[in-house]
Amino acid sequence: MNKTIKHEIKKYFKDIKQLLSCPRSMKSAFIAELQSRIDELGEGGDLTLENIMLEFGTPDQIARNFDTYENLKDLKIKALKYKKKQIFIVGLLSVLIFVLIMVLIYLCKNHFGETFIMNYQI
Repeated sequence: MNKTIKHEIKKYFKDIKQLLSCPRSMKSAFIAELQSRIDELGEGGDLTLENIMLEFGTPDQIARNFDTYENLKDLKIKALKYKKKQIFIVGLLSVLIFVLIMVLIYLCKNHFGETFIMNYQI
């Protein structure tokens, strides 16, 4: 896939995301599934934005018909998994940042505390 079509597909997804009125996790799950289906379409030969829109529709058509999407129930399950994964990652990063800050405070306190005492002894 050349650089131009990659850019066009990226814009296509961005336009779809902007037009969909659902939670971000559902948008992500939907876009991931659409990306997979577009990749399958691209295996058959030259992939163009026109081919993609003929197969799946314009971003506006996709957004208007999103509520009638055949796998909406499966999409909601995938979206929930994305959300749980997101919460786990944010929680893990928060704990790691907290631990890193505590270690830095401990090291600074011990290092600068000893240096301060040694420099100002009477």
